[in-house]
Amino acid sequence: MSKAIVKPDHSAEHASAANATERYTVRCEASVKGKMNTTGNITDIYTSFKPVLRISKIFGLIPCVTSKQRTGRYNILRHRILEISLLLMLTAGLISATCYDVYSVIYSAWSIPEKMKVTQILNYIFLRLTNIVILIMRTYFNKRSIMRIFRKLKNVDNIIDRRSRLDIYTRTRLSLSRQTIILFSVLILSHSCNYYIVYNGENESLLQTSVDNLSYTLNIAMVLQYVTLLRMLSQRYKYVNKIIREYSETEGTVVQTSLKTYNRPNSSSVNIFCNEKYNLSTPTPPYVKSETCDIHILRLAYIDLYDTVTLVNSHFGFSILLLIISLVIVCVTSFYFGLYFFNSSAFVGDFTRHLKTCMLVFWTLVYALPFVWLIISCDNTTQEANRGKVYIQRTTACPNMKYGTLLQLQTLSNQLRDMKVEFTACGFFVLNLSLLGTIICGILTYILIMIQLE
Repeated sequence: MSKAIVKPDHSAEHASAANATERYTVRCEASVKGKMNTTGNITDIYTSFKPVLRISKIFGLIPCVTSKQRTGRYNILRHRILEISLLLMLTAGLISATCYDVYSVIYSAWSIPEKMKVTQILNYIFLRLTNIVILIMRTYFNKRSIMRIFRKLKNVDNIIDRRSRLDIYTRTRLSLSRQTIILFSVLILSHSCNYYIVYNGENESLLQTSVDNLSYTLNIAMVLQYVTLLRMLSQRYKYVNKIIREYSETEGTVVQTSLKTYNRPNSSSVNIFCNEKYNLSTPTPPYVKSETCDIHILRLAYIDLYDTVTLVNSHFGFSILLLIISLVIVCVTSFYFGLYFFNSSAFVGDFTRHLKTCMLVFWTLVYALPFVWLIISCDNTTQEANRGKVYIQRTTACPNMKYGTLLQLQTLSNQLRDMKVEFTACGFFVLNLSLLGTIICGILTYILIMIQLE
């Protein structure tokens, strides 16, 4: 019943792995240089990402020139001047609006507690500071990181067949267009509510609300860009995991047909999976031409995906940290203001005041939804990346696995164990569902503390 394992020539394995690495590298270099004239060109990634690219360019979140197709000093200088001008205009507008808002809160005619004034001032300052820091970082410090992320994703696309690659690009483009339309339609509704809440019959309130809406929209555009990159990462992890899953399922259908118990001499009974006919054959999947080479290419693909995760954390980490802190302050301020005005005896029977209070709560929930979407997307992408470890362990459990393939799979398993995939906010905390629960509990706790201090 036992089958002898014959170890193959390791020199042949190293040679095949070296050839696989060379083929993978050549294809990656060709795609980066733009020499591929097929539909798998690097511009396809930009095409699928185009809705978010346009929105990001409008708000200055990425450089105006996203590729080196436009050469020449004049074009580079022109776009550079445009970027700096947009940054200066937005920064000046945000600083001016912040000063006006702080002045209005300090000398407000409303008889509100001092702690509410302090909370409102902190809200304005931190919100605008977040906008300014994000704009500066996107324009000067990390302006080329987004292109490096695209190149890493393109390297992974080289192992994807043409039909699946086009399907990924098409689904990404359609999903982005649909999500963008829905998101900004809801934003228009929520911003209209914000105008109605703040407007007091003066033109200054309209200008103040316009700047506030611009700040909130800038933050949500940043979230949309981040979630889109997570979606692109998740799709490629899903495809690479699919290759391992299909191979494990093919092997598993041969050996996992029944469960029998055998009594071995001088040992206890053990449960083993085996075939009733006892003559197992090792099928070779039709898509696997060289198992060792293909697994080695998968290792390189996982490395590029992990590098992409590292780039995403480096590119967005500090910005996401500021956005989450700003979200907590906005939610605490808005919810507490809503509770205060709803229960205030000065406005008993004032239907308009109660309506504005309900609209304020609605606007806050709408503003928080994109951040909930962000955290859920991070958790789903992390789960998809870790799913490959389960498929590899399931494949290595097959008894008829070739020795060379088994070694490659074990090496790949060790590699994935060492390359832990997780998305963080500048390394301070991991973006997962536990963080979402912590944020909700923190907001409620701060509101209760402020109520107790009355």
